[in-house]
Amino acid sequence: ARRARRRSRARGGGGPGGPAPGAEAPEVVVVAGHFIDPGADVGAPGERETNMAVADGVERELRRRGGWRVTRPELRADLRGMPWAAYQRWVAARTRAGVPVVEIHGQGRAARPGFSSVVGVIAGPRSPLADALEGAFGRLPNDPLALAVPRNGGVLLEAYDSDSMAALEAGSRAREEARLALAIADALERAERPRRGGGAPPPAPEGCSSSGCVLLAPEGEEAEGATPLD
Repeated sequence: ARRARRRSRARGGGGPGGPAPGAEAPEVVVVAGHFIDPGADVGAPGERETNMAVADGVERELRRRGGWRVTRPELRADLRGMPWAAYQRWVAARTRAGVPVVEIHGQGRAARPGFSSVVGVIAGPRSPLADALEGAFGRLPNDPLALAVPRNGGVLLEAYDSDSMAALEAGSRAREEARLALAIADALERAERPRRGGGAPPPAPEGCSSSGCVLLAPEGEEAEGATPLD
């Protein structure tokens, strides 16, 4: 891709039911992959539909738990028509505002011949969200500088094997999508505890979010906004 294990908050390590008294509900960005300016890159067969179903499930779960502002740029009329370069700048701006971004994808075995897994997190360093997601999804060795969302401070999550997902009958596929959505929601709660008044992990550095830091200024921006990759 270009770019249920169901847990209650008590079992899954999620954060408190809402932000600290007087605090604004934190914003998170959840994106279904291959919807913003996809061009010819529409993913594996059936991937776009599954990406959307999982992203919808994450949003529903966070809203059910309460205390979240969920932004879905691929669904917003003012954002979904962004060209790819503008989307990169938008992700970088959310990162610098302290807002985590997770873009959800799947991929099949053909995308990673010879690798033991096609599922995992791709992110830059200093990403509590990537660390929280790694327990459920693992981590892929891709260079974050080579991919637009991680390069601009977001997490690219290859959440599922699209070949295996396509082989499931409809009911099993819906249950698997729900399981993935719950795992992502749990990870967001763990990574966002500092902004919700719940302690560790420590808050992200200034100009970064829990999903990472801008590693290379996007096209059309000055290079001074980037964070060294070390």
